[in-house]
Amino acid sequence: MKHNSHPLIILTAALMLGSCASNELSISLENPLNIQRNSALVEIQRSDIEAYLDCSSPIMVMGPKDHSALPVQFLDLNQDDEWETLLLQVSMEAQERFNILLSNSNELLESDASKVNGRFVPERKDDFAWENDRIAFRMYGPALEATGEISSGIDVWVKRVEYPIIDKWYASGKYHSDNGEGADLYKVGPTLGCGGLGLLFEDTLYTSKNFTEYRILAEGPFHFVFELDYETWGPDSLRISETKRISLDAGQHFNHISSELTFSTTLPETMEMVTGLVAHPILSENPVSIYSSDDYMILYEGFKDPNGFLGTAIIRQPLPAKQALKKYGDQFLMVVPMTPDGTISYYAGAAWSKSPWINSEEDWQNHVKTFEQQLNHPIQVTFKH
Repeated sequence: MKHNSHPLIILTAALMLGSCASNELSISLENPLNIQRNSALVEIQRSDIEAYLDCSSPIMVMGPKDHSALPVQFLDLNQDDEWETLLLQVSMEAQERFNILLSNSNELLESDASKVNGRFVPERKDDFAWENDRIAFRMYGPALEATGEISSGIDVWVKRVEYPIIDKWYASGKYHSDNGEGADLYKVGPTLGCGGLGLLFEDTLYTSKNFTEYRILAEGPFHFVFELDYETWGPDSLRISETKRISLDAGQHFNHISSELTFSTTLPETMEMVTGLVAHPILSENPVSIYSSDDYMILYEGFKDPNGFLGTAIIRQPLPAKQALKKYGDQFLMVVPMTPDGTISYYAGAAWSKSPWINSEEDWQNHVKTFEQQLNHPIQVTFKH
C-alpha cells in the first residue's frame, strides 16, 4: 500500500512560480451558456502564464468584485515537484464575462479550509473514502477483500451538511442510520455501484477485485484527486491491468473517473467496456426510474422509509454508433468509449432528496442535464497580453 510522500502545497491567493519576465497578466473569463454556473472549475496552464509573471515571487489572483483575492489551487499531478496547472473555482451568471488579474505580490494570505477531503482508512479494513460539501463516496481495499467481500464498485454516502463527515463517522462506527448529517444507506455489494468499470463478454460482466494500492495527488482546497491500482482482471483470454484516477470538486455531485488500461491481447469486437449504476428495487415500494440518452444515464430510486430517494447518474462522451442500455441483474450498464491508448473517461455521481441541494426526481434530472451542458461548454479563457 502506497501513499504519496509529497503532499500538494496549497495557497489560497498566492502561488510560487518559476522565473519569468513581467509581473502582471489580465485574463478574461466568459460563460458561453445562458445558465448560471456555480463552483465552476477553471484551469490555467503554467506554460500559458510563465512568460508574463515573475515566477520567483508569489502571485495574487484578483477577482472582478471588490477586487478581492480568489481562492486558487495548483496541481502537480505527475509528482515532479513542479506544478502544471493553476485552478480557480468561480461562479458566473448566464453569459457573464469578466476579467481576473494575476499579479506578483509579496502578500501571502492564509489558505481557506478545504471543502474536499479523502483518505485511506486502515482502521476500517482498508477503505478509501472521499467527500466534498455535497456528497461522499468510498471504495474497498485489500483487507476487506481478505474477508471475502470483493467489489470495485463505488459506494455512496449521502450528506445533508457541508462540513466533512468521513472521520467523524468512521470514529463512531455508527453511520448506517441518519443522525441529522446523512448516512451510508446505499448497498454496493459485488456490483459496479455508482460508476464502477467492467468488461462485458458473452453475457458475463467481469470486474476487478478490490484496489491494491493508492496515491493521493491533490488534497484541496476545492479539487481532490487520487489514484487506485488493481491486480490484473478479466476473463482468462484477456487480462486487464488498470490504474483508476478519480477527482471530485467542491460544490459538485459528480466524480470525474478515468482508467488507464493495458490489455494482454487485442480487445475482440464482442467485448465491451462498460460502466454502470446498480438499482435497489427491494428497498422501496416506489418504482426505480431510469432515463438515458446518447451521453447520459440517470437512475432515481427510493430508500427504505423515512430515508427519501437517491439519484445516481453517469455522463459519458457520445459513441459513434447508438448503444442501448444493457440490463445485468439489477445493474444498468452503459458502454463507454476508449481511446487508442486504452484510456476511458466519464463522470458519475449521486444526490440525496433529503439534502438541501436536490429535493426531487425532477431536480436530479435537471441537474444532470445542466452539468452535462457545462462539461460540453466550459468557461472560455482568453489571455489579454
